[in-house]
Amino acid sequence: LLIKDALMDCYKCTRRTLQLYNEIDVERTLNLLRIVDFNKTIRVYNNGSNGRKSVDVTFFMNGHLLGSACMLFHAKDEKEDLNIFYTGDYKKENIFFDAKPIPQWVYKLPMNLIVESTYGTSDSADIEYTFQKNVIRATRRGGTVIIPVIALERTEVVLYNLKQMQRDEILDTNIPIFLVGKLAVQYLHVYHQKNSLVKSRLGLINDAINFIPKNFSVVSGENIDDILWSRKQMIVLATPGMMTQGNSYNFIMKHIENKKDLIQITSYVASEFGKKILNAERGEELTFTNNHRAMVKAEVEQTNEFSAHAKRDELYNDVIRKFENIKCLTIVHGEPEDRRSFAEYVKSQKGFSKDTPVIIGDKNKKIIYSNNGPKEVYEKLENIEPLIIRIRETKRKNYKFRQRKNRNSKKRNSKKR
Repeated sequence: LLIKDALMDCYKCTRRTLQLYNEIDVERTLNLLRIVDFNKTIRVYNNGSNGRKSVDVTFFMNGHLLGSACMLFHAKDEKEDLNIFYTGDYKKENIFFDAKPIPQWVYKLPMNLIVESTYGTSDSADIEYTFQKNVIRATRRGGTVIIPVIALERTEVVLYNLKQMQRDEILDTNIPIFLVGKLAVQYLHVYHQKNSLVKSRLGLINDAINFIPKNFSVVSGENIDDILWSRKQMIVLATPGMMTQGNSYNFIMKHIENKKDLIQITSYVASEFGKKILNAERGEELTFTNNHRAMVKAEVEQTNEFSAHAKRDELYNDVIRKFENIKCLTIVHGEPEDRRSFAEYVKSQKGFSKDTPVIIGDKNKKIIYSNNGPKEVYEKLENIEPLIIRIRETKRKNYKFRQRKNRNSKKRNSKKR
């Protein structure tokens, strides 16, 4: 339901830069997909009929997003068994579906654990619930609210909260709410599922999926310009959430010089544009791409209350602490500062064995935290960019070869006629 749209959108966003795949690759990938139930172990490698050398994988539900999974790999040969548990992007719970807990038998295995660290420097107590307050303040002064949203699930979470605000009569239902973004709309239809069989298969919670607020509309095509240039008060959800380009960028630039308006950021900011407007003082003039200048008069706020990632105390208490025999802990998927901070946090916990090594990667080295403190081990790592360029060049040559072959084939066929 989701993967084709996601892969195609990524292809379209990267086709002018370092493109790794094309539309044909997407179709080939989809043909290779195999749907597997959660908590069901499947064998992905088997050497010999006796199964002495094999690799099994089991997927467990993860509250990060719809369809997210933690993965348990079990590899064995004649000498030993090896267990690897990878959290992926992780969150324990989700408002749209019931994320079943990881079975207890998994925690009893001797385990090599790989854990994400997106929020390795923050705890759940650090969350500030400011979204409602910010939106109410802006709408009551007559301002428009622009909310950059990640297409998958952040859109639905924001709409869910706006509906709750309408229900509690703190948000005027006369203010129109618009969603702008093709991929976000495609995902919206999946979450707002009416087919009972699909709902059951996805594990969607009935109460939560009725998240569409009153006076809500989806905007596409030529109608986007009508909303962009409208002077009426409104709430606009626009993708992409990172504000790198596209609709969210355009709507922000249109409203950033209006002092009544609010730019409400709901995710981590990685783009230079996002960081600029977030760190700017009101009244400060900024220069953007193509030497476009704008004065930041609108209120710009950020909230982390909708994050789909667990904070470091949640990762430790809900995942790491539950494993009874951790052989090694590897920390991944976070900024270098987040990974280092999370490693030190884990090593400082009373319940964590001081003999268990904790490993993080940092550019061309890995840092191993042991009883003797952190030790840096340098490794020669290949730069991936030349590899990507070679892949693109090969694809381009193959494409041109196919074009010539097709042209020659057409010429031969025309001569025969």
